[in-house]
Amino acid sequence: MLVYWEMHDLGIIYPNRIEHPLLSSNETGMWECPDFIPVSNVKHVLKVSMFQSQVEYYTIGTYDHDMDIFFPDSGSVDNESGLRLDYGKYYASKSFFDSEKERRILLAWFNESTSASIDIMKGWSGLQEFMVVLFIIFKKNDKFVVLMCSDQK
Repeated sequence: MLVYWEMHDLGIIYPNRIEHPLLSSNETGMWECPDFIPVSNVKHVLKVSMFQSQVEYYTIGTYDHDMDIFFPDSGSVDNESGLRLDYGKYYASKSFFDSEKERRILLAWFNESTSASIDIMKGWSGLQEFMVVLFIIFKKNDKFVVLMCSDQK
């Protein structure tokens, strides 16, 4: 995964690509919709959508600001045997931070289970989802675990 940082100079924002991947893996195929999320000022979560499996995975780790490299925690695998974000037809999520309410908003696509011909007959396929998500990292049995939950009442 390549990272582009914003450089501020006199109020102007310039994209600036770092010289090396934040994280790379030869085992995973194409990544879509990556998110790199700081959590609790302690850890970072790297969330990606795996094109081949159409499944969302996340990895917990430590980001080294000086080296611009993400180090996955031991046991937090960065391939398709890793931590799944959801076990349904949930795919291609992206998030942004709502600084006014200090919360992360997650948008995702829910794929249909029907065939393409039935989707054409229906005139629609899938559903765009929107929810507020809280990311909390805690330690359990010497491993960091991410709790992701909605703040909906």
